Amino acid sequence: MIRGGSIAGYDLVCEDQGYKLYKKREARVPNNLTIKYFNKKKPDFKTNFSDWRGKDEVSIGEISKAIVHMVDLGRRGEYNFRRISSEEGNLVRVMLKETWFNKKPKIQFGYYVSPNGLRLKVKEGDIVSVIASVRLSKQAGRAPELFVQDKTDYWTREKIYWSGNKWHDVLVSKKIRDGFTDICMGIYWEPESVDEWLEIKSIRVYVSAKNR
Repeated sequence: MIRGGSIAGYDLVCEDQGYKLYKKREARVPNNLTIKYFNKKKPDFKTNFSDWRGKDEVSIGEISKAIVHMVDLGRRGEYNFRRISSEEGNLVRVMLKETWFNKKPKIQFGYYVSPNGLRLKVKEGDIVSVIASVRLSKQAGRAPELFVQDKTDYWTREKIYWSGNKWHDVLVSKKIRDGFTDICMGIYWEPESVDEWLEIKSIRVYVSAKNR
């Protein structure tokens, strides 16, 4: 027991007569899981979109036909995905095509871990990490986020916000909960106008065993 206020890195367990009992907060993911660390590892899934199929520009409803395993995870508005060829593969440009009446535009897209999606071997307590190489035309509103989430009887999400019109890698990691039933990952974005775009150069996914 100690007397006083809150302590960074600890959770309050109980309080009695002005004394408080704290328990050290368990780290959600190891702090050594950095982009530099993963650059030395082989990803469990990697794409530079070189396997894009069909026409160069498709609607969000056609995205699964153009990009293997990628799915629409929820949206407001109509969006197009455009393939832009490069020496390193294909860039994917995401653009708001039109808004829905009286509703703020937003889009969430990515991957499900499933037999018909990303076939990753994930166990309870494993850490799923995603690195995306991304950039924006501009940022007029809320910054986009890269996320990983899992579901038991409810969803929880780990996310990282990012911004900037220069290419850079963004990393997010999540420790998968016991009793999970679903895992998905991707990008959430709220464009302000049809003049904005978001580009993705590559996506890497890693599964780190809890006892590694």
